Amino acid sequence: TKDAIQYLEKREVDELICYAEKAGARPLIAVRFAKEPWRFLNPFDLRTTEQSRAVGKDHAELTGITFEQLIGVHK
Repeated sequence: TKDAIQYLEKREVDELICYAEKAGARPLIAVRFAKEPWRFLNPFDLRTTEQSRAVGKDHAELTGITFEQLIGVHK
């Protein structure tokens, strides 16, 4: 997105967390900001508002991991 903050529906994030727990998997949220690589974040690291979860570009860069890090390829 071109915006500095991405908003996700709280219900969808909560459903992802629930599904991942039932499946024994780690929930991850993938976000991408303009001209930046994809970042994968723990949904618990997102800021919670009344109706959504939000993540800013700077926060994603600090706490998120790249695809290469996710799959274990380090450059």
